[in-house]
Amino acid sequence: MIGISDTRWNARLAGAASVLSLAAWLVFGGCGAPPSGTGPSLAGSVADRTAEIATLQQKAIDDPDAPYWMYRLGEIHVGAGEISSGETALGFALQRDAAHAPSLALLSKVYYDTGRHEEGVHLLESAQATGPELPDELVAALALHYEALGQLDLSDRLATTLGSRLADWSKNGSAIAYLRLKGNDFRHSEDVAKRALEADPESAVNHNNFGIAKLYAGDPEAARKSFLTAVDLDASLPGPLYNLAIVDHFYFFHDDDARAWFERYQRLADDDPDGLATALALDVASDSSGASHEGGTQ
Repeated sequence: MIGISDTRWNARLAGAASVLSLAAWLVFGGCGAPPSGTGPSLAGSVADRTAEIATLQQKAIDDPDAPYWMYRLGEIHVGAGEISSGETALGFALQRDAAHAPSLALLSKVYYDTGRHEEGVHLLESAQATGPELPDELVAALALHYEALGQLDLSDRLATTLGSRLADWSKNGSAIAYLRLKGNDFRHSEDVAKRALEADPESAVNHNNFGIAKLYAGDPEAARKSFLTAVDLDASLPGPLYNLAIVDHFYFFHDDDARAWFERYQRLADDDPDGLATALALDVASDSSGASHEGGTQ
């Protein structure tokens, strides 16, 4: 392992943790089975969408106790970026069935994506207090809201509970790995990240998270390999590109490669939590200065 100053060690660890947020949305999912067999795929054309909305509104009138029709309306509106309308429809679905898991999951995702974590916690805590036991994906969603609010003791507790009982790691394993990597015990996250990866080896998110765990474990070469695999599986996922820039810059001093990864990352995302743009620009200036003086050291 290449020796690096304490400053660089702290910077690269901070960077590895921060990019995890790019994958957090994947935990939210679920789609209620329609009582009439209506397909869950989103309508394609504007005319199809308008017709489906009208059909759903009528079905909601004809079948006033079923939450699915309003849930489906919410799904269409949220998918079209019409967040307010989507929230309204999901609220009506939950009035019909306060424990409707797909509506809770989608509304929780809306709250998460818009940074309204207090509302997400209230939504899911209320469902937990008044209804049946929350399904695993909603427990994970609640833990993610806690984590986003900095309530790591609560998120760690839920992640540990969920991890001990989880039967299908291919479904919620990436969420548990994420929570462990972002939690108080992040330096001991390799086993959980590995378990999630083994359950779903085709997941770019799982390879990215495993790479971060390997970085925490002091194995940058294995981390880099995992990040590369993540890019091969999904080149549109920003996190592995940022992580590769971190590894190449802070660990291996391959700054040309780091710049190339970072440029690819910038085409997909704007966040730069570790100031890589500045760090790499400073290195460019340093390289130019060194090259302009014969016999100069770098």
